[in-house]
Amino acid sequence: MRSSNDPRLERETNSGAGDPDLVTTLRVREAQLNAIIAASPVPKFVIDNDHRVISWNRALENMTGIKASAVLGTNHHWRAFYSEVRPCLADLIVDGSTGTIPVLYPHSYQRADLVAGAYEVTDFFPSLGSRGKWLHFIAAPLIGENGAVIGAVETLEDITTFIGIQKELQESEERYSALFSNNASVSLLIDPDTGRIVNANDAAVNYYGYPRDRLLSMGISDLNRLPREKVVRDLVRAKNEKAKHFQSVHYLAFGEKRYVEVYSGPITVQGKPLFYSIIHDITDRKLAEQELQESEERYSALFSNSVSVSLLIDPDTGRIVNANDAAVNYYGYPRDRLLSMGISDLNRLPREKVVRDLVRAKNEKARHFHSTHYRADGEKRYVEIYSGPIRVKGKPLFYSIIHDITDRKTAEAGLEKSQYLLSEAMEMAQMADWEFDVDTATFTFNDRFYALYATTAEREGGYQMPAEVYMREFTHPDDQPVVADEIAKALSRPGSGYHSLREHRIIRRDGQVRYILVRIRVTKNAQGVTIGTHGANQDITGRKLSENALRESEERYRTLIDQLPDYVIVHRDGILLYVNPAGASSLSYEAQTLVGTSFYSLVAPESHDIVRQAVARRIQGEDVPPYEIKIAARDGTCHTVLVHGALIQYDGGPASINVLTDITPLKEAEEAIRHANEDLEKRVLERTEDLRQANVQLTAEVAARAQAEQKISRSLEEKVLLLREIHHRVKNNLQIITSLLKLQSRFIKDPQVLEAIRDTQSRVRTMSLVHERIYRSPDIAEINLKEYLLFLVKQVAQFYNVQQHRISLSVTMPAIMTDVDLVTPLGLIMNELVSNSLKHAFPDNRKGSISIDGTLLGADRLRFVYHDTGIGIPEGFDWKTTESLGLRLVNSLVDQLDGTIERGGGDGTSFIIEIRRTKAGKAVEENLPGNGIYGDDLPDKEGSNGA
Repeated sequence: MRSSNDPRLERETNSGAGDPDLVTTLRVREAQLNAIIAASPVPKFVIDNDHRVISWNRALENMTGIKASAVLGTNHHWRAFYSEVRPCLADLIVDGSTGTIPVLYPHSYQRADLVAGAYEVTDFFPSLGSRGKWLHFIAAPLIGENGAVIGAVETLEDITTFIGIQKELQESEERYSALFSNNASVSLLIDPDTGRIVNANDAAVNYYGYPRDRLLSMGISDLNRLPREKVVRDLVRAKNEKAKHFQSVHYLAFGEKRYVEVYSGPITVQGKPLFYSIIHDITDRKLAEQELQESEERYSALFSNSVSVSLLIDPDTGRIVNANDAAVNYYGYPRDRLLSMGISDLNRLPREKVVRDLVRAKNEKARHFHSTHYRADGEKRYVEIYSGPIRVKGKPLFYSIIHDITDRKTAEAGLEKSQYLLSEAMEMAQMADWEFDVDTATFTFNDRFYALYATTAEREGGYQMPAEVYMREFTHPDDQPVVADEIAKALSRPGSGYHSLREHRIIRRDGQVRYILVRIRVTKNAQGVTIGTHGANQDITGRKLSENALRESEERYRTLIDQLPDYVIVHRDGILLYVNPAGASSLSYEAQTLVGTSFYSLVAPESHDIVRQAVARRIQGEDVPPYEIKIAARDGTCHTVLVHGALIQYDGGPASINVLTDITPLKEAEEAIRHANEDLEKRVLERTEDLRQANVQLTAEVAARAQAEQKISRSLEEKVLLLREIHHRVKNNLQIITSLLKLQSRFIKDPQVLEAIRDTQSRVRTMSLVHERIYRSPDIAEINLKEYLLFLVKQVAQFYNVQQHRISLSVTMPAIMTDVDLVTPLGLIMNELVSNSLKHAFPDNRKGSISIDGTLLGADRLRFVYHDTGIGIPEGFDWKTTESLGLRLVNSLVDQLDGTIERGGGDGTSFIIEIRRTKAGKAVEENLPGNGIYGDDLPDKEGSNGA
């Protein structure tokens, strides 16, 4: 995982250039180290003494989400853990700044015991994962053969889950402590190995009456007074069991014996297994149970000897649990048979309903109700039941006492029936009776009479009313003469037993006008003198209104039927009783001439069976859906009609009414549509065949086009592959030139010449990087300018052996794709500027930064601001006309790109460069004689085209 351009390895290799075995050993060691770290499941990374990452294993990639390719060869490993620049523990080990460790990690660091000079730290990293992570990490120095620190390795472990468990455990113990202390129930903690009471809450101290220190010096055997050995054996046996529930006896400090119910189970407190026991005092319940047992014994004697029919019933199932002798004798079943039955077997109600009623009544008090029971011989008996809940041997039951009330029920039913029939007759007839005293001319009414008149006795001043008041207040003015005449006739008619029926209208107190039928009976004495008049008034308003409504309805119905455009026919047993005018006219008949004739004479012979079956089904009560038949007109033409029929009462007898809708035009339209559909389907088939043939031809053309495209694609792939190979070979040739220059430099002693050769190496390396980027790029026509410049400045810094922690490098610009015609000269420009800064701007190991900021100016211009924070260009230095080849080359290349270059202000050195984004128009050699980008004093310009 170490970069192939590891300068430390180059230095070691160069220092041992005369010893091939040493070089081989170094490379083997590096391979072994990389293999060990890469295969390790523990996240690790390694940095060299320049703080550059030389190893970043897969486990660390998974932990941080950062790929090794993003950090190898850089000092950006801090970004995996922090949001701002900050040394990691490994950086402090490399720099020997261990005194800074307590400052950065004041509470969580310590020296590692296993490796000399190593430190281990625990810290929280909020940027890792979605919620941050706790990491435990160890950094140890890497020592070279000369004893010097050549790097550091840092190992990390994710302990987030462990930290969370520790926090939860602490919170759990705090909650347990509060719960135990504040629990209102008596609670004890007991050592299962000795039976000793380890802790007791305030409720326990108050309950047992011992001082706390005395109680905590006792064992559980001191409370239950059982042998200590037995108690300890039981506790040891229960250690591996779950919670237990049992009853026991405990003794308080002053000797009082108390019954207790104990809920006990194992619990671990501060790592020690104990028993947590909660003790409930059940002394009162125990005493109550003893009293209940005595009560049940008394109840059993009372139940068995009672002369009343008595049953015990299970409310959950309805089953008869017990029955006394009186019940056995009353129902006539053997005792064992009766006890196998349910209450639903006696009242013959659904068992589910009986059980629901019993369950609902469980929480109620005693109930009293009537029911029906059936005895063994099937006799039905009416019973009165007094039932209520009772507990027998701890089980809730129902105690029911049954009294036979059959004779009383029979008598009450007869009386109720007579009263009901009389009341119903009066109600149904809407009748109210009255009396008339001839001597005083006064009526006597009752409540039913006043209800008929929508008034009350209180409102009218009593149950008696003078005749003239009745006539004035209640009789309709138009009918008063009729009523007066009828009364006079009744009083003057000789003989006894006069009866009269007369209809007239009344006006009720609520203003309604009602029709009544008055029945009058006159009673005379032996001398023929009227001594009393009795009568009854019956409200017949409903009948009168119904008669009027029926008459109006018949008139509306007749008008509606006569005006319907459909044929309406009524027939009985096939004989026509009525035909509406529209039906008769459509068939060219007079309506009256058809009445009395056979309906089947109008029906086409092929439709006779359909009509007969429909009539038969309708008579049987079936719903007959609409059906089609053909009927014949007088002129012989046939009409297709849709028949809707129903049974009605007509002239006092059942008949069939039929509404016939003429659908002849609809049928003709359907036939025309059917012919049109057949023609359309034929045309569709013909068109489908034409399309199939066209599709076959089109498929063949598509196949031919696909073959042609495949040939073009293969040809294009071959050309792309050829171009990649050309760029690869150019890159290799340039690297060979670089190597040749490097070899040549070994024999040159003149520093100026050596410097010139190193500058040439840098320039050739810059052009080599362009070709390397091209053949490695997915699209050989374009290069990502930002990635290229960033890689370029890093390579230049490595070439001049500049430590990145001393001089920081940055490239800030949007992602811009461009071609080689722009990348090559622009790369040479930036190479010259960065090289000049690294060589001259930071003397005496001065720290600083170099930055390149690129922006787009419209669609066709690029602007670059180059800036370093070094010592700057001396005053009076004319950088545009200098004899320096580097700056002359910069000016020429900017001019080649149809651009401008100006100096910027501020500290250090700044240049502002603007160039065309598209292909440049001028070549370098126009301004730099004999020096093309790829040529060296070429005799002509044909091969030096300026990149």
